[in-house]
Amino acid sequence: MDHALLTGAGACRTGRYNPASADPAGVPDPARTPPGPRPDAARIPPRIPPRTPAGPRPDDAWIQLQRHVGAAGPSLGAVRHHHRVHPGPLRTVLATDVPDGATILDVREDDEWVVGHIAGSVHVPLSQLPGRAADIPPTDPLVVVCRVGSRSAQVTAWLASQGRDAVNLAGGLDAWADAGRPLVTDDGSPGAVA
Repeated sequence: MDHALLTGAGACRTGRYNPASADPAGVPDPARTPPGPRPDAARIPPRIPPRTPAGPRPDDAWIQLQRHVGAAGPSLGAVRHHHRVHPGPLRTVLATDVPDGATILDVREDDEWVVGHIAGSVHVPLSQLPGRAADIPPTDPLVVVCRVGSRSAQVTAWLASQGRDAVNLAGGLDAWADAGRPLVTDDGSPGAVA
């Protein structure tokens, strides 16, 4: 085999470059190649590690979720499927498309609930969900909400795996409030998102 094809003129076994080591025939002389970096090393792009076979990095899912939620608008329709957050399709609904009287499960913690919530929603905090699964309304479809849609996405995926018709509120209560939809406190006064 031609040695020049394997190493190229001016190269040596260490991969370092020295133009003086190349003879006119293009075959390098390793004995004449001094150590040191190749002069064109700055032009060689760094090696980018491949993605793991297990799939995308966790931050990719978060970026995709933010793009989905940030791009939410009336043109998207009432329900979308998001395939990068959970193994199965995650059904979401926009705050503007939730009908009055819909069955809503709020999975935020108690301190968030008292500041404001959707009137008529059922409160089962995510941290208490395993022990209070019986308190989840049996009505389908069930709209699941939290502050930004992350915790409710987990619960929506879990409910769907249990055979429930659950839908995540895209953007959570932040999107609900931004859409001008009302929040209340336990005493009926206007609420806020916490």
